Amino acid sequence: MDTLQQKALLRLAHDLSRGDAKVIRAMKAAIANPPSTTEEVGFYVSGNENEFENCFRKLCGLLEDREHVIGVEDKYCFDIFEQWTEAGQLERLPNSLFKAIPLDDTFGDSSPENRAEKLRQYFPNAAREIDQAFAARETPLLSLDTAGGDTLLFVTPEPDTAERWRDVELGETHDGESLSVRSPMWHKFWKFIAYSSGLKLGKPPADLPGDRPLRQLSELAFLRDS
Repeated sequence: MDTLQQKALLRLAHDLSRGDAKVIRAMKAAIANPPSTTEEVGFYVSGNENEFENCFRKLCGLLEDREHVIGVEDKYCFDIFEQWTEAGQLERLPNSLFKAIPLDDTFGDSSPENRAEKLRQYFPNAAREIDQAFAARETPLLSLDTAGGDTLLFVTPEPDTAERWRDVELGETHDGESLSVRSPMWHKFWKFIAYSSGLKLGKPPADLPGDRPLRQLSELAFLRDS
């Protein structure tokens, strides 16, 4: 873990927690003495992980524990929509979402093929409308990419924070996977929907917002020059 990554972890802890002193203190301690066990990290640890990998995942867990981040497991992925409205993060859900996914878990008498087609037809627009709704509330939606696992993490920072960190690769795992702050990871969510519903959805629709090119830490002047 290099100095720039250490700076990034501390600044990210501050920015995404909106100055939560408990999160910041915990990250300072983690950087000074990187966690190395499943209990310390809060994610499964095989023993092959590098220090940055464990520290970043530790930060993600801290943010979720302090309710600065909402996480959703693959098999319960539909729950995220109600979590957003119940937490007051969204006033309402777009109609296109109900066309794609009836949130009462009923699809009527639709065949699996028809259900899959409704998702392909309506979910891309629902995802865009959700992104737009968060942006309109000045809490843009982002994802924290921990490189694998069965949980997807969403965060809604202030607009300047989102602009600062959107689509930035912070580092890599021990086996070369990206650890990043990304635009909403709807392509991964698509896989979650397939798993949760048992539908054969195939590849994400072409019009579903996808992963964007990532910037590197060395490109961030606010961090590099601090």
